[in-house]
Amino acid sequence: MKTVTDEVATLELALAQTDRIVSSVRDDEWTRSTPCEGWDVSQVLRHLVVVLRKFRTAAEGGMPQWGDAEPVEGDLVDAYRQASAGLRAAWRAPGALDSTQAAFTLGMQRTEVVLHGWDLARGVGRTDDLDPELAESALAFAREMLRPEYRGTSAEGKHFGHEVPVPADAPAYDRLAGWMGRSPR
Repeated sequence: MKTVTDEVATLELALAQTDRIVSSVRDDEWTRSTPCEGWDVSQVLRHLVVVLRKFRTAAEGGMPQWGDAEPVEGDLVDAYRQASAGLRAAWRAPGALDSTQAAFTLGMQRTEVVLHGWDLARGVGRTDDLDPELAESALAFAREMLRPEYRGTSAEGKHFGHEVPVPADAPAYDRLAGWMGRSPR
């Protein structure tokens, strides 16, 4: 059985994997499209930075304002690294893992980072060295969390698309993408 501490370590692996992807983005790749409908590489990364900041607030025991837009100023890679470091530090702080919701919150955060890391990797064409165990972990959490009533279109105010059928023996990231409403190809 996984402990909450294992969940922090897994989140850190996901953050590091996404850092490798983000660090590899060339100047001419920021405007490439991603599987995240309507968002290019820079938009996915900006979203991820904002989300990581809000995740940090939650990990520190605060209540993030999810509807508030937050600008991401300056270098996107630096912004990602700062947001990632802040989230890691928040989870490593004394008492951060004491909440009964810590494991769920970590699972949600890990899934967000793994999925958007894949979005970025697909956008820039560098999916070959993604860790399949991270995808399996995110998929296991997502299968428990993502209920049919959360699915739909953005016009319906839904954040998750309808499941895209993917063969059961497909690679882990393809199955994760399909479950989360993205086409893996």
